Amino acid sequence: MSADNPTVVNVFPPAEGLISPVADIPDRKPFWDFRGASLSVGFIREWAINRYHNVRPWLIFFSTGNFKAPPPTIPRLSRRFFKNINYFEGNYFFICFCLMIYGLVTSPLLLLSLSLFLVACYFVTQKNTEGRLKLGGVELTLSQQYTIVGICFLPIFYWAGAGTAVFWAIGASMFVVVLHAATYHIELLDPDPEDQFDLTMQSV
Repeated sequence: MSADNPTVVNVFPPAEGLISPVADIPDRKPFWDFRGASLSVGFIREWAINRYHNVRPWLIFFSTGNFKAPPPTIPRLSRRFFKNINYFEGNYFFICFCLMIYGLVTSPLLLLSLSLFLVACYFVTQKNTEGRLKLGGVELTLSQQYTIVGICFLPIFYWAGAGTAVFWAIGASMFVVVLHAATYHIELLDPDPEDQFDLTMQSV
């Protein structure tokens, strides 16, 4: 081995067969990055399908042996948190979706209001097959028509208690996601060299 060209040896290889190393995840936008995107119905559908395809095996997600106490330092906790968010984004999205559905089915008035809203959106979609709707001589796109329908339904959603259900779903989702991302010891499956360095410095 030449002194001028030292060979770097990876002493922390990823566990094969259990989980793909985070570093090998294909480059993609984080699930919260909507830059350069048009919030249309097609985009939202494609975004949801991509989250579904990113769901990791649930046996790994709920592996009790991988849950440890949160790291004692903020930098290590931040690295673990965002690594889990990036890797398990599909699982977190699915959990948030299920909690929102639970909030709907436990509120009959809200479920009825949402059903009426979907019927109105379907009616708008069917009318657009015959031609674009015009308002004051201005032709409206389908997204703009959906927005108008949503604004018209806001008082109904408020009356049905949508605000309470939404805030409950958001709060419950944040609690589950933050708790899992902070305590799931993903470093056991994909060791982080920076964490190993921190542990070495603490032991000195």
